[in-house]
Amino acid sequence: NSLSFLKNELIQTIEQHPKNAMKIAIQQVENALIEEALIICRGNITRTAKTLGINRATLQRRLKKGSCNEHSNRKIE
Repeated sequence: NSLSFLKNELIQTIEQHPKNAMKIAIQQVENALIEEALIICRGNITRTAKTLGINRATLQRRLKKGSCNEHSNRKIE
């Protein structure tokens, strides 16, 4: 279950980074959403951005920034 996995990740984040836990946890959730949307949209950046309700350029910037390490090497359309 991805929800229980996320809960475990959040607990670990709070324990390891108590001062920045909120910022890090939000980033982890965002990364997970982007990664799942990329999988569902088969790597199509435009479709992924529309699915997430964000601008294509915003998604590209987040991918280039490396916020989604697993997919940051994807060719950006």
